[in-house]
Amino acid sequence: MLQKVFKFTKNQRFSHPLLGGLFSALLFSFLWRLMGDLATVFSIIPLFTLGLMTSAPKHLATAFGIALLTVALFLSIENALNYALYVGVPGLVLPYFARQHYSEKGKKIWYPLERLVGILGIYALASTVVLMLVWHFFGIGEKNFETLSSGLKQAPLEAQDQVIFLTTYLKLLWPYIPGISMAVFVFMVAVATSLTPKWFKAHKVAFPRPLLLLSELYLPWWCWKAFAGVGLAWALVLQLETSVFQPVFGNLLAPLVALFTLQGLSVVTTFAKKQKNTQMLLVIFYGFVLVFGWTLLILILAGLLEPWLDLRTRLTQRNEKE
Repeated sequence: MLQKVFKFTKNQRFSHPLLGGLFSALLFSFLWRLMGDLATVFSIIPLFTLGLMTSAPKHLATAFGIALLTVALFLSIENALNYALYVGVPGLVLPYFARQHYSEKGKKIWYPLERLVGILGIYALASTVVLMLVWHFFGIGEKNFETLSSGLKQAPLEAQDQVIFLTTYLKLLWPYIPGISMAVFVFMVAVATSLTPKWFKAHKVAFPRPLLLLSELYLPWWCWKAFAGVGLAWALVLQLETSVFQPVFGNLLAPLVALFTLQGLSVVTTFAKKQKNTQMLLVIFYGFVLVFGWTLLILILAGLLEPWLDLRTRLTQRNEKE
């Protein structure tokens, strides 16, 4: 029995439910203590790989169960729920949709990246609602803030001015933690998605579908409608000082902003690919984003205005003429 379980070919090493679920869970369990949310990037890659290499639901369910049990044993049940929300479900569901295609005149036509991004956006918004319920209505956020405030108050007397400033800042930011958390999640999934093909290439395993490139990322139209509706609603409740609904619309806006930031990054990536020193330009630009936070506004605006400016198409046409 054990020989049958552990006997698999080279390609099956990346689609075996026992190894995929266990490897992902161990990465999450050990990296979570060191890296926090960044552990999502690395722990989701084995599940992306597994989801892309196999379409059997029973195998994916096995991997998911093994991963949850392992995280619960190494960390806690609460962290197992975090793993399910940020790693397990998206890591297996998104590849399932990535594998879908239709046939036209005997040719396999893959669904566009736009469809996958739309599914990611819907999942991020739905998860934000769930996190808001847990964070606000069950009092988890308030308890965590009290614990954090108590810890900060124990700082030395000479650091109390900084503690007061930090506590005031955190108090303003704290109601929006669910939305911010899911915004970070969107970025983590995007990074993991770009790293997964490199995983396949490094191990000389054929990628089961055309590569998912950041430069080809386009958002579905419902994202603009949702952004406009949620943004206007949030601005309205801020003007009316309706404190009950401020966190609701503010949290829902955060993952939408992350999606448009990704589309802005896709424009920048397309531009960099047309230059000689692509990697250097991208490193310099990302450095500016990290040092000067206001550059994020450029990315968001580029993402919002892309359908009207059509920058990527212009860059592509210019390159073809040259």
